[in-house]
Amino acid sequence: MDITTQVSGFSSYERTEKFIQTQISKFSSKYPFISQASVFVNKDDKNPVVTTEVRLQLKGKDVFASSMNKTLEPALKDCFSKLRKQVIKYKDIRFNKR
Repeated sequence: MDITTQVSGFSSYERTEKFIQTQISKFSSKYPFISQASVFVNKDDKNPVVTTEVRLQLKGKDVFASSMNKTLEPALKDCFSKLRKQVIKYKDIRFNKR
């Protein structure tokens, strides 16, 4: 799987990227039909809120979720919770056709 990350506004870029890679690898191991992931994380100096956006490319469809929180971990977990619902729906429609 191809993973693209863009992180801005964080001083510890390596730690942030490692956390993102860990979360995506857990997600992709559960859903092997994900071919690409794009993660955008932004923390503005004026606004203490972290904005995360995650786009997953599935076979034949893209799913997208965004979240805002004061810290990175809850924002990413919220994004993956939203994505999980979309991926499960995609999986049911795509692979369980009757």
